[in-house]
Amino acid sequence: NIPGNRAFYTLPATSGSVRSLTFRFGASPSAVKAVKTDEKAAPLYDLSGRRINAAEAKGVVISGGKKIILR
Repeated sequence: NIPGNRAFYTLPATSGSVRSLTFRFGASPSAVKAVKTDEKAAPLYDLSGRRINAAEAKGVVISGGKKIILR
């Protein structure tokens, strides 16, 4: 069993005494081009952290990690 975010390498028996290992990856770095998000509305929470309905939401609420004011 290997825990998450870990790796291991098994040396061949014929390797003798290895002094260094070199890992080569692709020639160019890669990047995240776009982040996809769901189009549905984020749930609403009051300032105590309780989830609330949109129908009963009034005042300062948290939606999608941002504080918004509903009147």
